[in-house]
Amino acid sequence: MADLTTRPVTPEDFTFCWSLYAPTVQEHLAALIAGGWNAEKERERFRGIWQSDETHVIQYDGLPVGWISVRKGETEFEIQHLYVDPRYQRRGVASILINFVADEARKAGKHVSAEVLKSSTVLDLARKTGFLKVGTTELTHQIRRNP
Repeated sequence: MADLTTRPVTPEDFTFCWSLYAPTVQEHLAALIAGGWNAEKERERFRGIWQSDETHVIQYDGLPVGWISVRKGETEFEIQHLYVDPRYQRRGVASILINFVADEARKAGKHVSAEVLKSSTVLDLARKTGFLKVGTTELTHQIRRNP
């Protein structure tokens, strides 16, 4: 089995993280943004999302293959972002990370929540890893996994 690790994000990871985030989000949000998708504006907005102590680069056999951001609150662990390079999808990378976060939350007596873009692939993954849909917005499904 491949070696899956994470490490804190650094400024040098910006371009890599943006390269995974932008195509996914643009597909779902471009039509809803007044004036359409402006890559430079969205890139600057993105800069504030990923650069935190809650964000980690996912490495598969030492190669960066994605990134995850988890906010650990008083009552829940919220997976705020999880992106895996399409070349490494369907290898269990996301499932392993989700289950790891869920296990840590369970040990702390907390549930795990997330909002996922309305994509059948993502919702299927959430269900396979024990999440239930608890709500819906125009763009997302709100999901939760109890301890």
